[in-house]
Amino acid sequence: MARETVEMRLPLRPLSEEDAKSADAEAAKWREEYQAELAKLEANPQARNEPKWHEPRWYVPVTKAYRRMNWYRRVRERYEEQQKEAPFRDVRLHIIRIGDIAIATNPFEYYLDFGIYIKARTPAMQTFLVQLAGPGTYVPSARSIAGGGYGSVPASNPIGPDGGRQVAEATINALLRMW
Repeated sequence: MARETVEMRLPLRPLSEEDAKSADAEAAKWREEYQAELAKLEANPQARNEPKWHEPRWYVPVTKAYRRMNWYRRVRERYEEQQKEAPFRDVRLHIIRIGDIAIATNPFEYYLDFGIYIKARTPAMQTFLVQLAGPGTYVPSARSIAGGGYGSVPASNPIGPDGGRQVAEATINALLRMW
């Protein structure tokens, strides 16, 4: 049995002014929705205590609007942070060998491209990739960004394809050291 912890400093996904402006527009849309939902609750406070049988989750619309507003707002914050300095995120990986089996953790939800890349290069008979083993988000591949989609937008992932590739390489290198 062998175990290794790898500490890394990953660059954040570069954001453009266009990314920030697009996120600002979405945040403004969700801010309006949030304020409208909040006004409904303020106009009808008993809705919180006496939900109708068909509306037992009165808090969902206001919560969704609030979370989306902040989700998009954080893109602008990340963009402004990147204008001042090269931001990064510290991450920790755990790589374990048990006989001919490997277990590798990372704090992200990997796109398939990275997982296949690791599994194709590992010396282990079987490699288990444990994802979201920490405070992570999606890590899109370049292919997924080109195709678009929920997990590929800047609001979904502060770490981009470059960081994903660095995590994959660090995982492979740790596995190679164990064999």
